[in-house]
Amino acid sequence: MFAIVDIETAGGKPQQGGITEIAVLIHDGTRVTDHFHSLVNPERHIPAFITGLTGIDDAMVADAPRFADIAEELFNRLREYIFVAHNVNFDYSFLRTHFEACGMDFQPAKLCTVRWARQVFIGMKSYSLGRLCEQLDIPITDRHRAMGDAKATAILLERLLNADKEQKWKKLCKLGRRHYLPEHLSDVDFHRLPDATGVYYFKDAKGKVLYVGKAKSIKARVRSHFTGMQAQEKQALHQQIHHIDYELLGNEFIAHLYELVEIKRHFPVFNRAQKYPDPRYGLFPWTDRAGFLRMSMAKVTAGHVPIYSHNSRFGLRTMVHKAAYDLDLCPRLCGIEMNPGLCTPPDKPCPGYCRSTETVEIHNHRMQAFIHAFEEAFDDEVYVHEGRAEEELGFVLLERGRYMGYGFMPRTDFHLEKEHLMAYLRVQKTDTEVSRIIQLFRKHHKGGRWLSLKAEISKVDL
Repeated sequence: MFAIVDIETAGGKPQQGGITEIAVLIHDGTRVTDHFHSLVNPERHIPAFITGLTGIDDAMVADAPRFADIAEELFNRLREYIFVAHNVNFDYSFLRTHFEACGMDFQPAKLCTVRWARQVFIGMKSYSLGRLCEQLDIPITDRHRAMGDAKATAILLERLLNADKEQKWKKLCKLGRRHYLPEHLSDVDFHRLPDATGVYYFKDAKGKVLYVGKAKSIKARVRSHFTGMQAQEKQALHQQIHHIDYELLGNEFIAHLYELVEIKRHFPVFNRAQKYPDPRYGLFPWTDRAGFLRMSMAKVTAGHVPIYSHNSRFGLRTMVHKAAYDLDLCPRLCGIEMNPGLCTPPDKPCPGYCRSTETVEIHNHRMQAFIHAFEEAFDDEVYVHEGRAEEELGFVLLERGRYMGYGFMPRTDFHLEKEHLMAYLRVQKTDTEVSRIIQLFRKHHKGGRWLSLKAEISKVDL
């Protein structure tokens, strides 16, 4: 016996979007034998775009029962049957969440007509309910209303049962006990995931990394990938996942930095934004043919380490201009000429380069002071936070503002000495996006401690 279910909701996530309508058709494999249908008061505002899609607005559900009012009746109707829906994870996750809120443990076997149709009706242009019904000449009325979609799904189920000579649905139905997992992912792979902070990897059948993510709780975050509304791209990812690996990292800062580095290392096809970060601008020293030490501002690229970098060219130029003004340096040689024919503001004439009255030695001495001022803008620092276990500390090491890597050490062996930290350091590559994340984390995150390696103390009570 099957319970064909369709729901309409006020949002895409079970915890945020309440149910607005539900329809259930009990089917014995040949015909519909019973039904249930009701509007539901979601106890929250229905967004305009949802109303535009379903036609259900706040006024329609104002006097409708709350889910808690119909939960017991609905639970008794559904719990003995195979739960059937088109893209079943969506409907199932909403109902399971709502039943849990009412103190009911809802875990029936389930069957997805999308997954079933892909195995029986091979080669369809689309497996969305509307397009599939169109291709199979299944009538569908009241589209995006619970009963209309449920009736169309019931006809689809009958067509699938007749066409499924190998009874593939029985194998698919066994997946009900692990409803949130992709088809090729084993229970063992999922259940061994920890409720701890770190980075996780989705891999295909050959072990190639498809996606890298970070999480405060790896298991909870991975589960969230497989529940709720699934976009087409997310479904494509799920179909390729065969394995999940992870790396425990103790705290969110290390996990965030490690995630960025791993994305650059594996270049996973389903990671988008982190592969193409916004550029940073750096200050680079060089010497011209006459021997004068000069500066240039340019985008920071891999393998070229600036003496200082900034998120914007304007911000970097402003800082360079101030330093050049304070140290009596020619702005032209600092890479910030004011305008053609005038290298400095009117109130401060060029110290001599433009008039050829300043020697290389005098200029370069002042330029070295300029470079030193930027280099000294950063101390060697260490960020200290929780490790992977209670007796352990995790740390991030910055050398003059540049990310060197992370490490873990026993809490009892922590010392603010660079050589000591280096013994535990796991060296990581850095880039402009890593530098940006460090700046943002330093500004906004309240956990952990930033400590200067210039501190007189060599041991800190943590």
